[in-house]
Amino acid sequence: MIAVAAVALVSQGLAADIQQVFDSPDLKGATISAYAVTLEGREIFSLSPDRPLIPASTMKLLTSVYAVETLGLDYRPRTTAWRYRGAVYLQGGGDPGLTVEDLTQLAELLNVRPDEPAFFDDSLFGQGRIGPGWEADDLHRGYAAPVSPLTVNGGKVTLMASAGKAWLEPRNFGIRVSGTIGTGPPDVRFIRDPGSWTLRVWGRAPKEEVINVGTVSLPDPGLCAARVFHPKAVRSGGLSVPRTLIPADAPGIVYPVGTVGEELVYLAPRTVADLLPHVLQNSDNTYAETLLRLASWRETGDGDWPAASRALGAFAERIGIPSNGVTAADGSGLSRRNRLSARALAALLRFATKRPYWETLREALARPGVGTLEKRLAGVEVYAKTGTMSGVSALAGIVRAADGSEILFAVVLNGLASTAAGRRAQDAFVTRLSQGVSYVERRREVSGL
Repeated sequence: MIAVAAVALVSQGLAADIQQVFDSPDLKGATISAYAVTLEGREIFSLSPDRPLIPASTMKLLTSVYAVETLGLDYRPRTTAWRYRGAVYLQGGGDPGLTVEDLTQLAELLNVRPDEPAFFDDSLFGQGRIGPGWEADDLHRGYAAPVSPLTVNGGKVTLMASAGKAWLEPRNFGIRVSGTIGTGPPDVRFIRDPGSWTLRVWGRAPKEEVINVGTVSLPDPGLCAARVFHPKAVRSGGLSVPRTLIPADAPGIVYPVGTVGEELVYLAPRTVADLLPHVLQNSDNTYAETLLRLASWRETGDGDWPAASRALGAFAERIGIPSNGVTAADGSGLSRRNRLSARALAALLRFATKRPYWETLREALARPGVGTLEKRLAGVEVYAKTGTMSGVSALAGIVRAADGSEILFAVVLNGLASTAAGRRAQDAFVTRLSQGVSYVERRREVSGL
């Protein structure tokens, strides 16, 4: 009985310390869902754990697990090109990592000529390009790029500026930059109206100094990618490789990576495992949404957003996450229609820890010095996914405690006056979990008092 009482004192002491973190005046008015549990299932801390809140980018955890479960770590999205009856064709297969170099290589392998007709197909995911609930003010920025199974440079370009000029890198992809940059302390702003190919810029930049202003979304990623392949390519949905071009020993367009035929070529340089760090460490929305829709297409035959959102919600329920803890609108967390509770996030992580791909998934997460945790939680052994948007801050992952045990945790905060205050509270929460019981609590446990 004394030993049980000692353990209770230990748990109460740790929980009380954590509760003080969330009682901070900096979080006044915020809504909080927080939960911590050992790998074995022993609850360590609980604060409104079943309250579903806007999760921001911690939504990418659910998307990543669903994608790996559905596609597998070794799945390679394929971009296919072929020549047939005097024309060349390009078909997107859901690779969010396509580069200018990739598309140029495809064109070279097929010996594409600028004087021959060219067509491209970016219909794999249906017609939807903008996620449900995405805010109009975000759409010109690179983090809210249209999602397409055929894209280039992650659907975005980087705006660079110096006094007197502004330009896009790695190229402008047909976007016209309009406006004047004066001389002065760096303050450059930009806007691109929906559907417009003109980027308006204004402000100031230092003389003889180049500044990175930020990323700009491509107005039509499929067209931009196709124009790298062939400068006059036009859209033609629903294309399929003619049967006469498919190798006889590989029915159904299944051939080993790197195969190059005389009239049929393709690239599949990235696996799902290669894509995961972009989703989890760098929190790239385009990579996350593409993986979600690719997985939905593979599972259900429909990669459009309504089907993908339903598939993601159904997956959560299949693996035992209570339906009242999850509302899936998109895969990146950019939509404010998403909802996740802290318990749902912890249950998702606990499920993943028991799967054969867990080590790969964990290594793809951010951690101190890497990704979105680069400047946070120094000295703590933690792997986690961050989430931030106006008024919202979240963190979910796994931390090693001082006694060597591993603790799954999640905290979602909504209605914050300061997201910086939310991050400070999260870091204090995780740091306290990593310390385990205090020195005084250990003495109590040993003495039985």
